[in-house]
Amino acid sequence: MKFNRDLWFQELNLKLKVLNKDEDHIYYLIVTGPLKIQVVLPKNSSYKNAINSFFNAQSAKELSPTIPTIYCLDESYINKLPPFRLSKNDLNLIDFESRLSSQTKIINYDEKRKLLKALNTSDQNYLFLCESFDSLPSWEVYSPLKEFIHFIALKKNCWLSHAGSLCKNNKAVLLFGPGGNGKSTTTLTGLNADLQTVGDDYVLIENFNEKFYAHAIYKTIKTYPSELFDLHKSFEKFERQLIERTGKYVYICEEDKESNIFTHSAEIVMNMGLHLNKNLTSNECDNLNFDARYMSLSSIEQIPFWVDKSSKFSEKIYRSLPNYFSNFKEGEASLDKNIEYILNFISSQGYQNDL
Repeated sequence: MKFNRDLWFQELNLKLKVLNKDEDHIYYLIVTGPLKIQVVLPKNSSYKNAINSFFNAQSAKELSPTIPTIYCLDESYINKLPPFRLSKNDLNLIDFESRLSSQTKIINYDEKRKLLKALNTSDQNYLFLCESFDSLPSWEVYSPLKEFIHFIALKKNCWLSHAGSLCKNNKAVLLFGPGGNGKSTTTLTGLNADLQTVGDDYVLIENFNEKFYAHAIYKTIKTYPSELFDLHKSFEKFERQLIERTGKYVYICEEDKESNIFTHSAEIVMNMGLHLNKNLTSNECDNLNFDARYMSLSSIEQIPFWVDKSSKFSEKIYRSLPNYFSNFKEGEASLDKNIEYILNFISSQGYQNDL
């Protein structure tokens, strides 16, 4: 029998509503800028550790029917959900269609890791089903539920972007570039220069009244062990964990009055493209181009849903704001040069005072 996506989602929605009445669940409310998301977890779920990565996650006593809800369930719930039988052709077709903004029901299945993600903007119920949360890859723990946030955000005129950020006096410069091109390291260097951040890896961007605002979604900072000696002094008190796959440490930066690392939100005043120049010749450097595609490509590669909407969002940011491309070399001097440029730009534009 051919898989019927609409019927499967209808049945899933009914099953999830039944789970709402189960007293063995706990609820979280996550608020980021204009975005509100509810998360449902079994009380004994180890995925509660991932919730700590959110900048703003609070326990909730009950669910609101008007807020998108993500159910994070493990294998003990498989028999309580509608059967999931998709052929390779079905999965390939759904994977292709997920890139189109006309699709409101998306199924993403990672067969290797046994992760099922069902995204549905039409009734605002979402499912993250995992055989064991103890075996999740690091990006599912330290950047949790990013596909869901991206999907929900685009419907709210926001965009979850793979970008770092540095802020001063409620003004933000976004740092764009593929992984390994210095977003986190540049962010750390800026923190040592008394700048703040709304995130070193992912930022929620809001388009409001023809201005763009960056909002903190995660409170994690990632760094290589070789950079530990140059960390902001507040990092000493934060919990850290080593990601073996990347060799980076992740710090869970709990908000307090003394650390002054994160800020909730800031108006974006410039886009900075980063390219860490290791082996490029001068001719290859000249051919590099910072444009809207450079800004959006790594976000789209990591979260390939509604690609046309993502592309349009990045195009508008690129055309609406000043842009600067830094093709820099490894080393402290190059990093300091980028920070100096950011500070001088904010100052020269009259952003030195709170507005």
